[in-house]
Amino acid sequence: MHLNFWTTSCIKANFPYNPFSHPFRIYGIEMLSQVYSKLDDLAIPSFMLFLGDFIYIDVPLQFGSAIKHYRDEYQKVYASPSWHTGKNPAINLPWIHMLDDHEIQNDWHDGNVTEPYPAAIDPYHHYHVSVNPPKAKSPHASQENTTYFSFTRGPASFFILDSRTYRSPPGLDNSTMLGYAQLQSLLDYISCPEPAPVKWKIISSSVPFTKNWHIGTSDTWGGYLKERQILLEAMWRAERTLGTRIVLLSGDRHEFAATKFPNPATKQIDSTSSSLSKGEGQGIYEFCAGPLNQFYLPSSSYYQTDDEDVTIKYIPNGNFKFGAVGIEIHPDGGSDLTYTLYVNSEAVWQYKLSMPSYIKAGEAEFPDGEEVFDLVSRPKGKLDMGVLMFWRGLYWLNSQVSTLVEGVNGLILKKERLDE
Repeated sequence: MHLNFWTTSCIKANFPYNPFSHPFRIYGIEMLSQVYSKLDDLAIPSFMLFLGDFIYIDVPLQFGSAIKHYRDEYQKVYASPSWHTGKNPAINLPWIHMLDDHEIQNDWHDGNVTEPYPAAIDPYHHYHVSVNPPKAKSPHASQENTTYFSFTRGPASFFILDSRTYRSPPGLDNSTMLGYAQLQSLLDYISCPEPAPVKWKIISSSVPFTKNWHIGTSDTWGGYLKERQILLEAMWRAERTLGTRIVLLSGDRHEFAATKFPNPATKQIDSTSSSLSKGEGQGIYEFCAGPLNQFYLPSSSYYQTDDEDVTIKYIPNGNFKFGAVGIEIHPDGGSDLTYTLYVNSEAVWQYKLSMPSYIKAGEAEFPDGEEVFDLVSRPKGKLDMGVLMFWRGLYWLNSQVSTLVEGVNGLILKKERLDE
C-alpha cells in the first residue's frame, strides 16, 4: 500500500511581474506539470493539499470587498493559461483546499461575521468547500457551519484545520485560533485509534505551528501558545499510546522549514547537551512549504531560540516551492513517510520518518527522522553574509517595484474601463 500527494501554499499570478507575459500566468503551476510529467507511475500524486492563500485579494492593491471582487480573484487563477501549456491537457490532480488570510484580508482574526468575511467566504464555499471531502459529523458543532474536515486515504488520515474563521486576536490569555468546537473536534481526532492499515495522522494548518519565525509571529501558532501546548501534549500522548505517527503540514510563510517538537518526557539527554539541537527524543515533526508562486523574504526570519522548537532544515530562497509526500507500507507492516522539497521544479531536499513494524500501541517509541539528501547546504568555507543579504535585498526591492508597477497598471486599466 502506498500514498503520494503534494502540498504547498500561496499563489499570485504573473509573479515575478513580467509585462510581456500573460497577466494570469502562474509559473509555479507550470512547474508542477513539468515535475508530474517526469514521474514514474508509482510516484504520481493522488491529490494536491493546498494550504491556503489561493488568491491575494489585497496584493498589490484591493479594489473592493464585495462578493464580486472576491469572485473575480478566483476566476483569474482558474483562467490562467498555466493549467495546461500548449496542446497538453491539464494534469489530472485533484486539489483539496483550506482557508487562510489572503482569501479574506491580511492576518485576519476578526471572526466570521465581521466584514469582509461574509463576502469573502461566499466564493470560497462555491469554488473550494463544495468540492472538498465531506465535512465529518461532529458532536461539538452543526455540520453546515463547519469549514474544517477530516478524511482517510490509504495509510493516512487527515484533519484539515480552519485557522481563520474562528480565531480571536492573538497574545491574550484566552486567545484561540480554532475556537472551542474545532479544538474539541481536533482533540477527538488526535486521540481516536485508527483502523489497522492507517499508520499516520496528518494535521494541516494554514499557518506554521512553530514559533521559530520571528517576523509576523503573532499570526502563526506563536501567537496562540497556550492552545498550541494543549495540542502538543495531546499529540505526544497519542503517538505513544496509539502507536500512530503524527505529522504537521503548514504553509503561509513563503519559505520552507522543517521543525521538530520534542516531547520533554522522552528526552534522555541533559538539557545542556549539544545533541539536543538535533532534536533527539520523541517528538512531532512539521513541514512548512511555500510559496507555489509568490515572493520570498529578503532576510532570514526563521531561527531556533530554545529547545521546544528544534530546527531540522530551513530553506528561504525560491519563488516556486512545493512538497511531495510519499507514504509506503512494507510487507512486514512497517511504514515510511518521505518528504521531498521541490524548488523551481528541482528536488533539493528529502527527509524520512519511519514507523518500524515492532512499534506497539501503549509503548510506542519512534526513531528519529533521517535526512536522505540535501542539495542546498551552505557551501564550505566562510559565507559572506553581507554580500548575500545585499543581493537578496536587491532582489526583494526589484520584486516590490514590479508589484507596484503592476498595481498602477491595474488602476489605469480600471479607470479606462470606467471612462468607456
